[in-house]
Amino acid sequence: MITLLLINGARHPFKLDAKYLNKRNVEVQGNDPFNLSVYKLKELILREWREGSSRSMIKDAAETNEIAQNGKPNRRVQAR
Repeated sequence: MITLLLINGARHPFKLDAKYLNKRNVEVQGNDPFNLSVYKLKELILREWREGSSRSMIKDAAETNEIAQNGKPNRRVQAR
């Protein structure tokens, strides 16, 4: 598990395990995430970001960070 510190101050846990690597067709010696190169790690993070799943995770991380600071999430309702 690594934690990404985003520029807005939110922290996002990023879990790398054999299951994650297999799902994304990443071949690493011994299926051990500690054998990943820095380049491959950056590539995985960028791929997650582009797929859009990181956007929802970043939203969750920002809400978690907000809860930690304020004790409750800020629920804003936008008028349409």
